Amino acid sequence: MIKHILLFIALLSLSVSFAQSGVKIVHISDLDTDISGTDVEAVGDPGDTRIYYDMRVINLTGSTIDIRYQRQRVANSDRDDEICDENLCYSATDELWYITPAVISVDHEDTTLFKPQIDPADLESCGIHVYYIVQDGTMLDSVTITFRTTNSSCFLSLDEEMASNDDFNMYPNPSKNNLTIEKLRATDSAVLIFDALGKQVMSSVITSTSKDLKLNTLNSGIYFVRVLSENGTLSEPKKLIVRK
Repeated sequence: MIKHILLFIALLSLSVSFAQSGVKIVHISDLDTDISGTDVEAVGDPGDTRIYYDMRVINLTGSTIDIRYQRQRVANSDRDDEICDENLCYSATDELWYITPAVISVDHEDTTLFKPQIDPADLESCGIHVYYIVQDGTMLDSVTITFRTTNSSCFLSLDEEMASNDDFNMYPNPSKNNLTIEKLRATDSAVLIFDALGKQVMSSVITSTSKDLKLNTLNSGIYFVRVLSENGTLSEPKKLIVRK
């Protein structure tokens, strides 16, 4: 069970198609160790006001950059969550994808606050969120955070939460111009593809248990594939890498 979850996270966190970013994500307790692209844990008690992971983004690009933070829920904790920057903490609750509304300008070799957090609400909690550093629609880097309370049955609940990711297969991945999706169900009505900012960029109606898609209109980058059922529910997203 644990191996299944860790494998899924590893696939989701593949470091491909990111720009040669020049940014570094570090924990406040260790400003030298780059945790960009890694999986980390934020652990607390149910009675804590917040369970958080206190980080800094360091700009090493050689020029000033304007960034925002984006969050994707991979496994939902059902708790309120926020993303804090230098100025405010923004509520990201009840959204699969969330991006902070304000742009943060960071000068070369300067650092800026990056502090995701959840409210455990006096309950045992566990969830996995992927956070991206975004500049003008380009993902510069990412970090995956598992939020959990000390005594939570974390992996049991996450295995149930993420089971739907096995409902369909897709290949090749990475892909250039063609993508095949298999193991679709009779109740599935459409395949939807979203870009890294959560914007839908492609849709195709499902008429059989497999679907071939042309990706000619998509640029190189990271996308997410979801299947829409007849009753309007969406599958969990699967990461698609497009390389031209």
